[in-house]
Amino acid sequence: MDYEFQIMTQQQAENIASNWHYDGMYSFYNADADEEDLAELMSPQKRGDKYIVGKKGNEVVGYFSFETKDDSVVIGLGMNLNSLA
Repeated sequence: MDYEFQIMTQQQAENIASNWHYDGMYSFYNADADEEDLAELMSPQKRGDKYIVGKKGNEVVGYFSFETKDDSVVIGLGMNLNSLA
């Protein structure tokens, strides 16, 4: 099955924030681990078109974000660990 990529919707952002949780040393990547990151994820205006989800069928299996800052590109990644089961 092929992967499809699209700009993240509000419903997808809410699902990620509510349901994607990582244990132990990876809990740093939980959406609620950083207030600023969570605020950006949850706000359509702040999120804009810089958050892209990867879907396999109807399931979101991961996402990435990108933003230019000064002379750099900042990249963020997230993976739905439940999709690996």
